[in-house]
Amino acid sequence: MKQNMVCDIYSGICTSSDDNTIETIDFNFDTPKLTLYYVTDPMCSHCWAFEPILNKLLVQYSTVIYLIFKWSWVDY
Repeated sequence: MKQNMVCDIYSGICTSSDDNTIETIDFNFDTPKLTLYYVTDPMCSHCWAFEPILNKLLVQYSTVIYLIFKWSWVDY
């Protein structure tokens, strides 16, 4: 008989279990992407200073954020 492993998410301790009623957690849920419009000006020094923060945001949340760059507010 195959033994199930039960892990406590708070302590990280895993033990074997004979209980057949184990709760599973699905981490592959389908989340809608957030569309983020970034309006920038290539001549703006503040916009260039914000670039490292924007890149970090995209790296950490690339699965849930879709970024659209706009060079002018007139495009709307």
